[in-house]
Amino acid sequence: MDPITITAVTSGAVAIAEAVGLADWLKRKFHGRPGAEAAATIVDIATRAVGASTPAEALERVSGSSEAAARVRRQLQQWEQELVRLDQQDRADARALYGRQHGVADRIARQIMVWNLPAVVALVAANCAAVYYIANPTVAVALGNLIGASIAHLWGERLQVVSFFFGSSLGSKDKQGLLAVGAARGRQA
Repeated sequence: MDPITITAVTSGAVAIAEAVGLADWLKRKFHGRPGAEAAATIVDIATRAVGASTPAEALERVSGSSEAAARVRRQLQQWEQELVRLDQQDRADARALYGRQHGVADRIARQIMVWNLPAVVALVAANCAAVYYIANPTVAVALGNLIGASIAHLWGERLQVVSFFFGSSLGSKDKQGLLAVGAARGRQA
């Protein structure tokens, strides 16, 4: 899938999960957002469960009918293990790709780590200046909200870079090793 399709499918999966009341479940199971294959499967399950011909139609049906939402919720929960497996496979593929083609990713990560912190400091200063110098409270609040969202996005980028290099990748590798050891012990018993 191309990046635009992946983004659309992932957004559709998140929207469907929110509409059927599984937003928290989705965040817990998929570390925030599902990978492309898991997202496509979520959309496909929802579309089939409500007899829709498009993901947009499925979203409309689950948003307008508690019965349709309950049907999709049950289907997604029944497919939970397969969805998690698809998501883990997608993440493993991303790690393998990084191992082969990491030059651009490293440059982006370096830029995020170097420039996001000064940008956050500048945005905090701009927010303070806006509160002090802008007389219209509506404009000051709107600007503050925009600045706050920008700061949250910049911090999120930094967190993702740190998690990739030091957190989730190493943790997943360790977890896979522990699962393999546990499986081997289970076979011996």
